[in-house]
Amino acid sequence: MKTITHSGSRFILRLDPDEELFQSLTDFAKNTGIRSAGFRVIGSAKEVVLSWYDSREKRYEDTTISDELEVLAVSGNLGTLENAIAIHAHGCVGDRNLNVKGGHIKKLVVAATCEVDLVLIEGALERKRDEATGLNLLV
Repeated sequence: MKTITHSGSRFILRLDPDEELFQSLTDFAKNTGIRSAGFRVIGSAKEVVLSWYDSREKRYEDTTISDELEVLAVSGNLGTLENAIAIHAHGCVGDRNLNVKGGHIKKLVVAATCEVDLVLIEGALERKRDEATGLNLLV
């Protein structure tokens, strides 16, 4: 991940081929000391794991897509869970036939590039496991 520009609380970042979005954001946060931020992503991917949450069963159902994809829109936030970096993101990707799939994103591997618009958030975005929903909720 490369910082293209930085102004105040905003970073524009670029990911290169084969970088994984969540690992890159986690490394960037650790290296810069960032603990709370929101982000948006566009670009291309060659592998994405999308999930749908079954609230009755309290589990995610994963779908892996391994193909050239346009990353149409990803939005999320970066915070902490038990003092470790925690990333939560949702988004949609499109294939060569212009079909769109979306959901909770668990993994995104860059094909050509991805551009990240990351904005720092004052205060703490902390997550904690919620037994009622089975999710790691903001507290």
